[in-house]
Amino acid sequence: MIFGTDGNDRILGTNLADIIDGLKGNDILEGFGGNDQLFGNEGNDVLYGDDGNDTLDGGQDNDELFGGTGNDTLRGGDGNDLLEGEDGDDRLFGEAGIDIMYGGIGNDYLDGGDDNDDLFGGDGADTLLGGSGADFVFGGNGNDVVYGGSDSDLVEGNDGNDRVYGDDGEDEVFGGLGDDQVYGGSDNDQVFGGDGVDLVDGGDGDDGVFGGNGNDTLYGRAGGDRLEGGQGADRIFSGDGDDLAFGGTENDIINGEEGNDTLYGEDGIDTLDGGFGDDALFGGTANDVLRGAGGNDTLNGGAGIDLLTGGADSDLFVLARNAADRDTISDFVIGQDDLAVTASLFGPQFQAGQSLQSNQLVVAPNAAATQAGVATFLFSTTNGVLRFDADGLGGAGPVHVATLNVRTLTLDDFAVI
Repeated sequence: MIFGTDGNDRILGTNLADIIDGLKGNDILEGFGGNDQLFGNEGNDVLYGDDGNDTLDGGQDNDELFGGTGNDTLRGGDGNDLLEGEDGDDRLFGEAGIDIMYGGIGNDYLDGGDDNDDLFGGDGADTLLGGSGADFVFGGNGNDVVYGGSDSDLVEGNDGNDRVYGDDGEDEVFGGLGDDQVYGGSDNDQVFGGDGVDLVDGGDGDDGVFGGNGNDTLYGRAGGDRLEGGQGADRIFSGDGDDLAFGGTENDIINGEEGNDTLYGEDGIDTLDGGFGDDALFGGTANDVLRGAGGNDTLNGGAGIDLLTGGADSDLFVLARNAADRDTISDFVIGQDDLAVTASLFGPQFQAGQSLQSNQLVVAPNAAATQAGVATFLFSTTNGVLRFDADGLGGAGPVHVATLNVRTLTLDDFAVI
C-alpha cells in the first residue's frame, strides 16, 4: 500500500495491483498496470486508473477520475467531480456534489447520486440514473436504459433502441433515434419519441406527448394531456382526463378513452373513438371513421366522405356544405341527436341559436324545394339522403350533404350553430 503526504503529491503505481492513498492535499495518482485501488481522500485530486480493472475513489472535495482501459469502478465522493470511465464496461458513481460523468466506450453504469449532475453514456449499451437533483442524462450510442430520477430532469436516449424514464418531477424526455420506449413518469412532463417506431407514455400529470417520425404508439394516462402523433401511422390512447389529441400525417387511430376529449385526425384516413365522456371529434382531410361512443359527443367529419357513429347519449353531427365532403351517419336517433347547420357555411338565412323555419325543410320520397329564394334542406324518406338547395330553385342546384340511417326528419332534429 502506497501513501501520500499531507501535501500535493504525485504518485505512480506499478504493474502490480497497487493500493494508493493520497491522503490530504491536491494529489495526482496513477495506477499504471494491474488492478489498482486509488483513493484521493482530502483535496482536489486527479486519479488515473490506466490499464487493468481499477477502483478509483475521489473522496472529499472536487476531483477528476479517469478509468483508462479495463472494467473500472469510479466514485466521486463529496464535491463537484469529473468522472470518465473511458474504455471498458465501467461503473461510475457521482455521489454528493454537482458531477459530470462520461461512460466512454463499453457497456457502462452511471449513477449521478445527489445534486444536479450531467451524465453521458457514450458508446455501448449503458444504464444511466440521474438520482436526486435536476439532472441532464444523455444515453449516447447503443441501446441504453436511462432514468432521470427525482426532481425535474432533461433525459435523452439518443441513438439506438432505448428505454428512457423521466421518473419524478417535471421532466423533458427524448427518445432520439431508434425504436424507443419513452416514459414521462409522475408530474407534468414533455415526452418526445423522435425518429423510429416509438412507444411514448406520458404517465401521470398533464403531459405533452409527441410521437415524431415513424409509426408510434402514444399514451396520455392520467391528467389533461396533449398528444401529437406527428408523421407516420400512429396509435393514440389519451387515457383519463380531458385530453387534446392530434393524429398528424398518414392513417392514425385515436382513442379518447376517459374524460371529455377533443380529437383531430388531421391528414390521412383516420379512425377516431371518443370513448367515455362528452367528446369533440374532427376527422380532417380524408375519408375518416368517427365514433363518439358514450357521452354527448360532437362529430365533424371535415373534408372527405366520412362515416359518423355517435353511440350512446345525445350527439351532434356537423353537416358538410358540399357533396365532396358528404358523410354517412349510421345511428341517428330522432328526438335525441341533432344535425348541426353551421350558419357561416350555409348562408345568411341561418342564424346561430335559431331554429329552422318550416319552409326550410322538405321531407318526402322525392323531396324538392317549394319556395324560390329559400335555402332548403331536402330529405328523402326513400333512401335517407339529405340534400341542400341553397336558392330553392331545384333543378341541378341541390347538393348531397349526408346520408342517414333514418327515414324521417323533423325541424327539431336540426340545430343552427
